[in-house]
Amino acid sequence: MSARLPHVAPTEGGGSMMVAWRLDGRRVLVIGGGAVAAGRVRAAREADARVRVVAPRLSPELRHRWSAGEIDWRPDVFHDTDLDDVDMVLACLDDVDESARIAALARGRRIPVNCADIPPLCDFWFASAHRDGPLQLALSTNGQGPAIGARLLRELAGALPAGIGDALVRFGTLRQAIRQAAPAPEDSARRMTWLARIGRGWSWDALAALDEPTIAGLLDAFRRGEPPPDDPGAATRRTGPGRIRLVGAGPGDPALLTAAARDAIAQADLVLADRLVPPAILDLVTGELRIARKLKGRSGSAQDELHAWMIDGARAGRDVIRLKCGDPFVFGRGGEELAVLRVEGLDADVIPGVTAAFAAPLAAGIPTTMRGAADRVLVLTGQGRDGRHVDIPAFHPSTTYLLLMGVERMGELFAGMQTAGFPPTWPAAVVERATHPAQRVVRGTLSTLPALAAAAGIGAPATIVVGQVVDALAQPAAREARAG
Repeated sequence: MSARLPHVAPTEGGGSMMVAWRLDGRRVLVIGGGAVAAGRVRAAREADARVRVVAPRLSPELRHRWSAGEIDWRPDVFHDTDLDDVDMVLACLDDVDESARIAALARGRRIPVNCADIPPLCDFWFASAHRDGPLQLALSTNGQGPAIGARLLRELAGALPAGIGDALVRFGTLRQAIRQAAPAPEDSARRMTWLARIGRGWSWDALAALDEPTIAGLLDAFRRGEPPPDDPGAATRRTGPGRIRLVGAGPGDPALLTAAARDAIAQADLVLADRLVPPAILDLVTGELRIARKLKGRSGSAQDELHAWMIDGARAGRDVIRLKCGDPFVFGRGGEELAVLRVEGLDADVIPGVTAAFAAPLAAGIPTTMRGAADRVLVLTGQGRDGRHVDIPAFHPSTTYLLLMGVERMGELFAGMQTAGFPPTWPAAVVERATHPAQRVVRGTLSTLPALAAAAGIGAPATIVVGQVVDALAQPAAREARAG
């Protein structure tokens, strides 16, 4: 059985591909001279297209554009030869039969065509559009309700921040300056990350106020390898003391973040994480990001560093997030961190996350409970405090044992389980990087899995599953091979 991975989004037909069509210098033929044609001409000209209108008469707006030299006009009805050397056709006629004939001719020449108010004849739709400088907001109803689309667009445009057009122009100037400073392909990731921290983290007012001296200062910071500065107006806007939130990042797939976690990550001034949080989730951070390297042999000092960062950040009035894989209170040291904060006179809110203890078996197609295989679940840590050994529970054939943070000492743990009465042939599996695109699953028994996992190079983060559920959905031949 192959479980559907959460990060693979299902497809839903019936839509249209939303694109921004570059028409700079392209030839667009508009057939018709009324109000609808005038709207099509306006859209094409704003895209810098070369427009030719074929119509016996022109509306006042179109006649003005023709007089100003914005468009060409042939005062006649459509002829087939009008399609010569044309890149796009926009038919704005009341004659359905003639529109159908024009559409067929255009498709025969592989020219994209739109026939106003006749969706079955259109290769593409015109979205309701709002523009503010370089910002273009488009909304399509796929031809089902243009009037509703226009209404929705007005409501969305009204909710946009003031000055967003100016902010985009000035941010574009900064982006171009940084690209010129580091044009090499290998610099792309750094450029994008650096700019994203400003684009996502600075207020609209701060972005709109980007002037030449500020851009020059940011460029110098980029060249020196410094992180992007915080929003210059954040300190004056902030009121009251800072806050701390312990946030569960889930097992790894960004799609499994809770809405509260995603909002918190986007709002935070300072995000504190460790090396187990995957890049796809770290990319959502808009403020400053610090990563504690919880490497083997120095997890204690790294944890002390995280405590200091949280306390100092909150006392400086910052919005601080301690971002943790899984759930903060399921072997995530969230309780310990909260206790340290309270000693310092601080507190923290907790945003739960999807724990890998249950997400990993699911992603591997292993049920944690199943009639006839398991009627109880026991979640264990593979690492005691300060690296000490953990107590091995008693064997029960109807229990599923889920071990977190135990992959590096799997051999020791499994040997202890066998000494405690677990059969050597009892099913076991390890799920590495559950829900990630690079997820791997290795199955075996208590006696064989440590060697199989080592041969495959399985490492943290990984979740171990022990119990009959490992084989509950496997084929009979696979169960017999494992038992043998």
